[in-house]
Amino acid sequence: MIVNDMLSMPSLKDLHLIAGKDGLSREIKSVNIMDNPEALDWLSAGEVLLTSGYFFKDSAENQNQFVVDLANIGCPCLCIKPKRFLRTIPDNMIEVANQIGLPIFEIPYGLSFSQILVVIMDEISKKNEPIIKKSLEIHHEFFEISLEGGGLDHISKKLAAIVGNPVIFLDEGWRLLHYYDVADSIPLNQYFDFKIGRPLFNEEFLSSMPYEVP
Repeated sequence: MIVNDMLSMPSLKDLHLIAGKDGLSREIKSVNIMDNPEALDWLSAGEVLLTSGYFFKDSAENQNQFVVDLANIGCPCLCIKPKRFLRTIPDNMIEVANQIGLPIFEIPYGLSFSQILVVIMDEISKKNEPIIKKSLEIHHEFFEISLEGGGLDHISKKLAAIVGNPVIFLDEGWRLLHYYDVADSIPLNQYFDFKIGRPLFNEEFLSSMPYEVP
């Protein structure tokens, strides 16, 4: 889902885009509600931000910096509900948002934060449905293998079929547990000396691996 999708959603038709039209292709992954400047550190890239503007209502400098910070974090768009703390959305915020391409929407009276959150998250779920369905199918297949008592050979065949590549199983000491080739690929034994229970890689290679990998 991208910001531009919000403009065509009937439930959000009253949202008013007032700045940042050059950023309508920004990707939306989630939604967050915030009225605490300290919470900016908790915001993740791809999160639409909904706010009343309480914490930046008294300072144009803070308003401008907030817009810049959001863009740097990767926020797709900012939705502000004025009237309660801000009479209108400040012109200086609109100017900065236009310069950096961060869309700003004005939330009208009668449209709650929770309504916006539910609508956007529901749309994201719909767009991710094929991925979720595939993930559930894969989970089910491996669950069936476990119920049937399938060992590494059964698991490796299934995994190789899913990823379309050969599969190698190693233990925590980089020792070979099992491997499985796929048809129409270069045999793995052209590159590795496969011996079950023996380290697959030499010491020189293992010493070059990042510490976090094991």
